[in-house]
Amino acid sequence: DMEHLARMYGTMKPDQAASIFNQMDSDFAAGFLRLMRSEQAGMILAGMETPKAYAVSLKLAAQNEDIRETEQGE
Repeated sequence: DMEHLARMYGTMKPDQAASIFNQMDSDFAAGFLRLMRSEQAGMILAGMETPKAYAVSLKLAAQNEDIRETEQGE
């Protein structure tokens, strides 16, 4: 369950979670970060390796673009 795992990662120290997120596929990591509070996700992104954090940020932006387009089309 993605939501349960996202809550678990959210309770970890950000640097510990970041080391796990560095190993994840960027799409997978973005899916988890999207379910977290912005503060938690930001702290985890800040602790990630820069190239990986950038790739995950691009995935998050693309996912959010899909949401914005859906909301505007209503």
